[in-house]
Amino acid sequence: KLCKLRPEELSLFDIKDRDVFLAEIDLDELLPMAAGSKKFKPFPRFPTVTRDITLELDERVPVEDILRAARAAGGDLLRGAAFKDYYDTNLPAGTKRVTISCQYASFTRTLTDAEVNAAHSGVVESLKKGFSARVA
Repeated sequence: KLCKLRPEELSLFDIKDRDVFLAEIDLDELLPMAAGSKKFKPFPRFPTVTRDITLELDERVPVEDILRAARAAGGDLLRGAAFKDYYDTNLPAGTKRVTISCQYASFTRTLTDAEVNAAHSGVVESLKKGFSARVA
């Protein structure tokens, strides 16, 4: 329920020239809608390495397809792939440029550059081949 207090009610609290509203909220009805399983995720013990890829490809390819393919190609070291940027100006007709950001990490150790480079190269090659894309 929501109601506006009348002037005589406001005068009891010495409130002048203001609109004051009261709300009655039934928490028994509200809480089940807000209830969700919240799980604690510990902070990573080892550093994450981020590498970006900018691809020039057919404008009809959905970004979600690119991200799904990157995640599938990333192996055990890829912790996430996310959309970062989109370009569609000064490009050949029917093309776009999409930048995605890839995060690599291990739960057991700090990764070497060689490990990250190998994993990232696999993602890049898979995306180039899967979408007839070129790295921009």
